[in-house]
Amino acid sequence: MALCSSFQLTRVAALAVQGSASGGDVDPRERLPWPDNIIVYLPSNEQLSADYMSRCLSVISVLKLCNLKFDIHRCRNAEFLAPDKLWPLLRSGENLATGFENIVDYIRILGYLPSRNYSEMQQAEMMTFLIYIDSTMYSAERFLCWCSKNEFQRRTKPRHFSFYSKPLRIILPLLKAWETKTNLNMLGYPSDKTGHTRVFQELRTLCKSVTAKLQKSGGGEESFLFGPQITEVDVVFACHVEAIKDVFDSFSELSKLFNSDFPHLLHFSKKCMDQLSNPKVLLK
Repeated sequence: MALCSSFQLTRVAALAVQGSASGGDVDPRERLPWPDNIIVYLPSNEQLSADYMSRCLSVISVLKLCNLKFDIHRCRNAEFLAPDKLWPLLRSGENLATGFENIVDYIRILGYLPSRNYSEMQQAEMMTFLIYIDSTMYSAERFLCWCSKNEFQRRTKPRHFSFYSKPLRIILPLLKAWETKTNLNMLGYPSDKTGHTRVFQELRTLCKSVTAKLQKSGGGEESFLFGPQITEVDVVFACHVEAIKDVFDSFSELSKLFNSDFPHLLHFSKKCMDQLSNPKVLLK
């Protein structure tokens, strides 16, 4: 099987769009056929700490939002299947797209994301806001799961490594924690009180931004971030909120942030999940 790098599958889709448009008979905005052999590889259920849950739930939720057919394969070594170690993985025949961002790009290039119905300026704004939401929430989830000693020992370590035999059960948690902490430190999140403070400051700022965006687009029960129709931006935010709720009981300030300061965002996230018939059940 020929495996594509992180960007090759989206390049294949882009070339298909350009080729179709160049013939003069096809609207560049027209949807290309969705492959009938799509498989999404996800970690096993017991591995789904908040950081893993958010990315997996985001991918399958965006696919459901676009009414696209796909199958799910669960395997404990899902994060090691791709050469670049990006996951989740989406396989289309002999091609493989790796990582949340590249899978979303693939869906976008084929013309299935709801944002395709907006103007180019609106699409750019939506993409910027999606990246802001995903990067902020994902950094927070990784920090809470891997840099908090209590959370790491209580849930993260058992979920990821309990099924390995010795000595892997001892070595792998240390290597994974070191790798994650090093990456977060490079991004400006040292694994100490400074990083902890920054994580919660950025989460609060994000919650304020999402609240302001909801108010700007109407603020009513039927409103979403970019108007009356749900888009991939709403879905990704909701997926991250659903994932981070898993660690509410370990971090009182996190629970207070959402339950007391921004309870409407929990309600908003539930509304988004209900629109998709709660895709979280697919991860159980």
